[in-house]
Amino acid sequence: MKKKIILSVILAGVVAASCSCGNSNMKHSKDSAPEEASVSAEAESSGPQVTQIVISGAGDVTLGSDVGQPTDLNFDTMYEEVSDPSYFLSGVSSVFGADDMTLVNFEGTLSTQGERQDKTYAFRGDPEYVDILTKGSVEAVAFANNHCQDYGEVSYTDTMQYLDEAGIKYSSFDIVGVYEAQGKKLGMISVSQLRGNDQAKELITQGVAKLREQDADAIIVSIHGGVEHEYSVSSEMKEVAHFAVDEGADLVLCHHPHVLQGVEKYNNVYIAYSLGNFCFGGNTNPSDKNTMIFQKTFTFVDDALVLDDAVKAIPCSVSSTSERNDYQPTIKEGEEFTEGIETLNDYSEEFDVVFADDGSIESANGAAGFVPDATTALTAQTRAKGTVSPATATDTESTDAESTDAEASDTENTDENADGTDTATQTDSTDTTAVDSTTDAADAATGTDASADSTSTGVPDASVGAGLTAGTDTEPAANSTTGTGTAATGSTGNNNTKTTDTTADSAKDSGSSSSGKGLMRHRDLLKSDDKIFALQ
Repeated sequence: MKKKIILSVILAGVVAASCSCGNSNMKHSKDSAPEEASVSAEAESSGPQVTQIVISGAGDVTLGSDVGQPTDLNFDTMYEEVSDPSYFLSGVSSVFGADDMTLVNFEGTLSTQGERQDKTYAFRGDPEYVDILTKGSVEAVAFANNHCQDYGEVSYTDTMQYLDEAGIKYSSFDIVGVYEAQGKKLGMISVSQLRGNDQAKELITQGVAKLREQDADAIIVSIHGGVEHEYSVSSEMKEVAHFAVDEGADLVLCHHPHVLQGVEKYNNVYIAYSLGNFCFGGNTNPSDKNTMIFQKTFTFVDDALVLDDAVKAIPCSVSSTSERNDYQPTIKEGEEFTEGIETLNDYSEEFDVVFADDGSIESANGAAGFVPDATTALTAQTRAKGTVSPATATDTESTDAESTDAEASDTENTDENADGTDTATQTDSTDTTAVDSTTDAADAATGTDASADSTSTGVPDASVGAGLTAGTDTEPAANSTTGTGTAATGSTGNNNTKTTDTTADSAKDSGSSSSGKGLMRHRDLLKSDDKIFALQ
């Protein structure tokens, strides 16, 4: 359940003018007189309002198994054994249950239909797996990746149908999503950089325009791309991520490498270049089990978004045991937590971003991190809703030079998966590790969860390339070369229906998504010659 933090702040002058007792204090303690509380409520209606919304971002969620995985260790077997959809995300419930929105990358499909595509790994999960998401307090998913059509187009459209029915918001290529919390509209865009930077940029531009029309208060862009199992970020991924910020993104979350990468602050916006695996049925025992939850707290003064460093990294493991993957991501503690922060700092060093021991921002681009409270938010620099680029910056942004190391787009990276299969993948390297600040939980959880997804315009056929057939796993990637290789084992992803949890102390937002209206417009989804993109 999501605990809402709504901090209403009134200017001292307004309070003084409204308060008959002459008290001009902006805050009211718990033992304030009833008269003061009444005056405060009246003044709040006319004074500036500060609203804080916590977003939790996580990486690859693949709910299901590939046909080639050992049945005694795979995700489907685990689901049957535990017989409880709440098992899988119970290790992170303290975070997902206390934020305003949880957004993950959904890799795979939820369907009982379709034929397995001609690719190394293909994932299709039982539609009932969507309960894993709803029971785990996941409100939204990014659904633009190289496994969203693993069992043909019908598996893609079925997945969106089940997400709609569950009340889970999603964005996918030309379909944008909107999730509403505390009266603020959080817009979402998801693109695949694997299909080429030009197409990704085009869809980002179109998506931002659609979300502006829907009056979105903040925009989150999810980018799927980069080189699998690479810890550095490719110049191609930086290019698309920076473009997203320049177009108006307020947060950029990336995935595909299956490992963590660094975090950058670019033009006052944080970019997590690879969030790694999370609840990942795609590998029965990944060699690198490090992952993280990347939290961002959006602070608004009325309609203006505060430019700040309110982010937090929460180191996790994809499994609660080191011996195998039990598909239960768990928050690290003690020395492991500290080691997780140190590792993230190593990855983020090239971006001049340093995380403190508790996961908050210590410094970014040479300046100390700034996290506003209710009072300082009123005097902090902001950018108005709809403004593409901030007029001013809270810190000096250094020019981002494209790193040349580990950038070779046709570099083959060999990955050893749990089942003993060597996997070689060629794609542009994506560096994604984001940290968003966690916020204190308020006593009451209120607010509605409304989704308003734009209609689908379809992805131009010209951007896909020629020679695609239903049975191939081909996806033209402008920034990667062709090569053969086997990908790490994966499982069918599925989205959990959004159930309404009711407990004594909090209420969870629920809502419906209308993005399924354009379900049949994605014939050209992710396909790639020679199985380059089989690993997701």
